[in-house]
Amino acid sequence: MKGIYSELFAYVKKKKFTYALLMICLFTGIILDLVLPWFMMNITDSALDGNTKEFRFILIIGILILFFTFAQNYFDVLIKNYISSFVRNNLRLRLFDHYLKLPMQFFSKTKSGENSSRIINDVNVVGDLMGNTLISLIQGPLVAIAAFIFLINIQWQLALICGLIGPLIILIGKVFGTSMRKISGELQEQVSQSQSYIQETMNNMPFVRTYLIGNLVAEKFGGLTKKIFNYDLQKGKVQAALQGSSQAVGFLTFLIAFGLGAYLDR
Repeated sequence: MKGIYSELFAYVKKKKFTYALLMICLFTGIILDLVLPWFMMNITDSALDGNTKEFRFILIIGILILFFTFAQNYFDVLIKNYISSFVRNNLRLRLFDHYLKLPMQFFSKTKSGENSSRIINDVNVVGDLMGNTLISLIQGPLVAIAAFIFLINIQWQLALICGLIGPLIILIGKVFGTSMRKISGELQEQVSQSQSYIQETMNNMPFVRTYLIGNLVAEKFGGLTKKIFNYDLQKGKVQAALQGSSQAVGFLTFLIAFGLGAYLDR
């Protein structure tokens, strides 16, 4: 496991300037997320107070926020895509070169479809990890901390309520995240076996036609696809439960914050 982390960290060091730009986009996005509630609150107050001069000034700020939000999202997606593509391309080249140097005994023990699946499917997963997933893991806690500090300055009681609900969200993520990782790993393995079986069938098509075993081949492939279908359903159920639980906790937080805010402003 330590070797895997060191391999992945090597990509961060190799593209440290690009990751630095991505971190700038990350912090810019957090600032914009915090500025938007401030903008909505102040422009509403200005409109209700009839302060035209202040309303126009805040409206100009809103236009600037819109511009920076567009730019931040554009460069954020662009840089993430570049990092993911770079990692995938580099890993494919290294893995293919590694396969070329392996002894023939290795290929006699493994199926060609599984090896090609590692080069294609598994590498894609790692590429997404280094681009989108890694930044999301960093961004989530930073957004929570920044929002908590921002909320303290507005209403410390609301910040305390949200802080108490925070561990519940972490617990939900841990429970469902463990199941998601397990199901995703098993699904990836089944997809690899299915891809290997397809490739072997295509390579041996003359044998299949000669001995009229097409029905047996199709029946076995049907069993493989059924397993993939079942794992997809399990993954969908976990995702649905995670999304439902997260939204329920978010709505609960809104109700508590709204109710407490109305009580404190009486």
